[in-house]
Amino acid sequence: MKKAFAFNFLYAWLLMMSFSCQNHKKGESTLKWDIQYLEGSPHLRGLYVVDNNVAWVSGTNGVYALTTDGGGNWKQGVVPMAEGLDFRDVHAFDSLRAVLMSVGSPGYIYLTEDGGENWKEVHKDSRPEVFFDGLDFWNDKEGMLYGDPIDGKMLILKTADGGGSWQEIPDDSKPFTLKGEAGFAASGTGIVLKGDSLAWIGMGSNLARVFKSVDQGNTWEAVNTPMKQSNSVDGIYGMHFLDEVNGFCVGGNYKDSTSRADCIIVTKDGGNTWTHVSKPTSGFKSAMVMSNVRNEAFAVSRYGTDFSLDNGNTWNKMDTVSLYAVGSDSSGNLVLATGPYGKIAILK
Repeated sequence: MKKAFAFNFLYAWLLMMSFSCQNHKKGESTLKWDIQYLEGSPHLRGLYVVDNNVAWVSGTNGVYALTTDGGGNWKQGVVPMAEGLDFRDVHAFDSLRAVLMSVGSPGYIYLTEDGGENWKEVHKDSRPEVFFDGLDFWNDKEGMLYGDPIDGKMLILKTADGGGSWQEIPDDSKPFTLKGEAGFAASGTGIVLKGDSLAWIGMGSNLARVFKSVDQGNTWEAVNTPMKQSNSVDGIYGMHFLDEVNGFCVGGNYKDSTSRADCIIVTKDGGNTWTHVSKPTSGFKSAMVMSNVRNEAFAVSRYGTDFSLDNGNTWNKMDTVSLYAVGSDSSGNLVLATGPYGKIAILK
């Protein structure tokens, strides 16, 4: 009886494990993007997912678009008198209020408070050296924008009124940068703000450092990382923090589609130290996202998407769909990505 019971128990356990593995593999194999395209084929690098219904995207030719039904339908528009601008970052608070940031000189910031029916130019910087890289908000009032260094110091702007006005921080509060160090406006995720006062900014080129502030940008500390860093297109292209302690940087070399080395790093102490993950992404990545509820994570680039089912520790190739940015709501129920030629992707 004992032998028979042991055999039956072992058989049942093996059957259960086999079924579990089949389901796990099935779950992995069924991950895919449902692709849509905006009119006019704008390149879309700006993306912000507010919740499982509302999201905004932005890109070239002054284009923005808004969904209020989880990506099923998009209201597309062009900011008046901004047809020549490339809006590489957008931050939204709801279906009515959103802030757009353009790259190049002059650098512009626009605000809408009525779902894109009207846009207000709230900031313009005409200095030839200006190049905005990304923006984020601590809350619905306080936010920060960063740009490439000018005269050896990082360009940083702040707002205290929800994006209605922006001021450059005092010169003695700006962090010093090293020769050639700059940001990448690849996905609008090179800056992350958390809590009431924490800020992280990822940089690249000959050095890939993370700049951290604990007091809303009044003081800064530069932290060296093991991210790929050897020439002008190496470095940190995107960041994602789950909370005030656990975060990731992705990047590499956007011209290199095959090198797995040094393209994703992780911190477990609030950005004070950074290390490699157990199994890296398949190569360069410009953005990543992980659900605060699930353990699923996705990293995208012009070369395709990688996914992780173990909190970003190991990564596998999902597809070769060209994408620039990725985001999700806090639950992970709605995962969106954007890419070239008006591409918007919804994870199915």
